Amino acid sequence: GRDSAPASVDGRLVRYLLESLGDPPLRVSLWNGETFSPGSGEAMAQIRIANRASLLKLLADPEFQFGECFCDGSLVVEGDLVEVLEALIRALSDTASSAPPARRMIERFRRRRTNTLAASRDNIQSHYDLGNAFYQLWLDRQLSYTCAYFAAPEITLEEAQVAKMEHVCRKLRLQPGETVVEAGCGWGALALHMAARHGVRVKAFNISREQIAYAKERARVLGVGQRVEFVEDDYRNIGGRFAAFVSIGMHEHVGRENYVALGGLIDRVLERDGRGLIHSIGHLRP
Repeated sequence: GRDSAPASVDGRLVRYLLESLGDPPLRVSLWNGETFSPGSGEAMAQIRIANRASLLKLLADPEFQFGECFCDGSLVVEGDLVEVLEALIRALSDTASSAPPARRMIERFRRRRTNTLAASRDNIQSHYDLGNAFYQLWLDRQLSYTCAYFAAPEITLEEAQVAKMEHVCRKLRLQPGETVVEAGCGWGALALHMAARHGVRVKAFNISREQIAYAKERARVLGVGQRVEFVEDDYRNIGGRFAAFVSIGMHEHVGRENYVALGGLIDRVLERDGRGLIHSIGHLRP
């Protein structure tokens, strides 16, 4: 059953947080010894919060700060981590409209972020211009990092990345000699795959200087530099006409306010019988 009224301000904040999440089946304990059980049923796990700063972070933005606090050790999960995450994700989805005011304010701020040319460049550089050597530590040999396609359950993640690129090429029905434009090309894996395996000419756009430099060097090493042009520029500056348009994992960064402009750009750059493909991760709410 529910605990008696919390004695401390911190305890009241915990109870407020749990209630705002629909009272998930979790027990929460604080650094001061206070413990809080779910209002009904048994707790599936216990979460220990190490200090007030972490509690305040969780209160303001649980969706983001849970992972941050878990990584720095100020939040400890005693129980099945996957089950805890599933319970919290369900709670966050179910209570989005009745979230604490601080969290609603954060969500509004996130939706207000602009995607101007300058802001987009700053955002990409802060994520991807950290040095290619860093990403080579943990990505595959082609530095692929979007969703993979497991054509068979036994293949490796790296093989599934290649299968995904080939799946995209099949959907685009690429023919040797055609021209393709790619918006947001990462480290160039798809552009290089299209040129090397399907004999097309590719013009690929990206605003990450480090990624473009890596992609150009890979094109030289693979001997496809004459068929692939990597351009350090924003997708909004794409010009010309192409047989195919492709964008993998960039749509998430476009911003809803720019969807119409992106559609107009695709319409302008595709030939009359051109084909287009956008691959994107979806979300149930902004």
